[in-house]
Amino acid sequence: MTKYPLYYEEAAHILRVLTDCGIRLNPVVPPHMILLLVAEELERIVGTNPSHAAAGAYLVQGLAPALNDDGRRRKLNAIAGTLIGNFLLTCRRPAPPLKSEKLGEPGVAPRNPSASEKSKVRDWARWG
Repeated sequence: MTKYPLYYEEAAHILRVLTDCGIRLNPVVPPHMILLLVAEELERIVGTNPSHAAAGAYLVQGLAPALNDDGRRRKLNAIAGTLIGNFLLTCRRPAPPLKSEKLGEPGVAPRNPSASEKSKVRDWARWG
């Protein structure tokens, strides 16, 4: 089973939108390698937290270094920056450790709900 990078699906979505907007990828490089590079770039962006505009411009520069049209580059930079901003708002960041785990204590096990709590949940689900 192949292990994909953490943000592989998000990279595929961003790359698809950018290619639909007119960015042309290098035909010599296999598409899965481009996806891996974009996914690794998203991991770097999550770690360093640059501005959306800077991250979008860096991504477009990496994907289309030969793009000479300034108007088109600015449009693609804006689209990539927006996509990265949306990604950062909804990305699956690793959860921070629990307070008890920071202190070296074992975590607290979740409690079992009582029968009355279960019936309240069932009633709420049934009647809204």
